Amino acid sequence: MADEGSLSAEREARSDGDVTAPTEATGAAPPTDWSPVLKRQVHKNAGEEVLLSSYAPDDELTMTARTRWPGRHDYYRLDRGADVFLLVETFRQMTILIGHELFQVPPESVFVMDRCSLRLASRDAVCGNDVTVRVRAAEVEVKGARVYRLGVEALFFDGAGRELASGDGSLRILPRRLYERLRAGSAGVTNLSVVRDVPTSGTPLELRLLDRQAGARTWELRFDPLDPFFFDHAVDHVPGMLLISAMRDAAARSLDGGTCVGLSVEFVRYLELDEPVHVRVRPDGHQDADGAIRVGVAVVGANHSEAATGTMEMAVAHPGPQARAEDGAEVRPLVRGSR
Repeated sequence: MADEGSLSAEREARSDGDVTAPTEATGAAPPTDWSPVLKRQVHKNAGEEVLLSSYAPDDELTMTARTRWPGRHDYYRLDRGADVFLLVETFRQMTILIGHELFQVPPESVFVMDRCSLRLASRDAVCGNDVTVRVRAAEVEVKGARVYRLGVEALFFDGAGRELASGDGSLRILPRRLYERLRAGSAGVTNLSVVRDVPTSGTPLELRLLDRQAGARTWELRFDPLDPFFFDHAVDHVPGMLLISAMRDAAARSLDGGTCVGLSVEFVRYLELDEPVHVRVRPDGHQDADGAIRVGVAVVGANHSEAATGTMEMAVAHPGPQARAEDGAEVRPLVRGSR
């Protein structure tokens, strides 16, 4: 059962099941004092990649923000309904924002996402204009005088106040010095200095099919460590959003195409920038009531050690793993904006 003050409880309390954004009609007045979202508040160098325009605290644990989504983008697709990848990145930025603004986390702190889940309210959902997101810190763990871990849940609403998607996640917040001690083994390697095989297709990410057995697939993942989208600033490990993008794309290919309508991902460990990376996919055959198929995906690094595992919920026209005509090709690039 959800806590009384949680967003989950807010949904359960509405017997008609129609979740709407906070309004006077629902008993919760919408925020009136909005503050602009700055790049530093969501850890972005490129202003055009900031997906939140303004925010307002609802209480000491909850915040509402307005989105600022691009009309056109190399990686987000807004022309075919709601893009789960866009929603996940919006959620990620929102967790950083509430850490700084609700819990006064110092700006130099490092946010480490351990787990995230997100699901569209409907397969017909559309990422239009005037979308708002309401996020609540459902769990707060404190060590000494600082917040160490947050459990966060979110609800997205479209311009008419209807629920667009819901999500939740867990993250750790580390002081910069502690993070540097934990990452001492990376020997100062960043995406600016690492040497690795890059895509030959001219795209930032590329999957090369290595093996296909009884419905399971394994791909080699190559990526460009200088790509400005995934590497907005210097980092010492492979970003989680890059892994989610590869996991989603591999799941779609294992089912002869499809659209991601939900996902659940756990980040097991840091994936080093110079490690070999493979993506393994095995559809479990389970089909939800709305027709979505769950696909198990794992990202594997050196010594077959898993770095991320999860499930992609895929909406497909013809359910079931099928061989694609292109699977015989040596190289399959991840096309920008692919779903």
